[in-house]
Amino acid sequence: MTSIETIKTDILVLGSGGAGLFAALHAHQANPNLHITIAVKGLLGKCGCTRMVQGGYNVALAEGDSVERHFMDTIEGGKWLSDQELAWTLVTKSVERIHELENELGCFFDRNPDGTIHQKAFAGQT
Repeated sequence: MTSIETIKTDILVLGSGGAGLFAALHAHQANPNLHITIAVKGLLGKCGCTRMVQGGYNVALAEGDSVERHFMDTIEGGKWLSDQELAWTLVTKSVERIHELENELGCFFDRNPDGTIHQKAFAGQT
């Protein structure tokens, strides 16, 4: 018979990918007294999609790219099922988030010879 464990927490984060860990970090920064629990299906830091894409993040940084284009890629990639207000928030905030990841949290991103962050289009992106 399987026993069920009950855990009390202020915030439960499902998943330890980039988004989940970033959410947990921001919650902790907002209120260090919160009890934050991260539920993972594997080993923390060793599972999840973020690890598998090797740090690839979509963000409108390159010349000729725009948040509007990123937004349409997001909406079309989601077959128009995405909450468009949330998708707009995602793409408009992603530029400052990528700089936060790099400059404040020490994440490394591959660079082009000119020093810009190297980007590549993932499936379905322009």
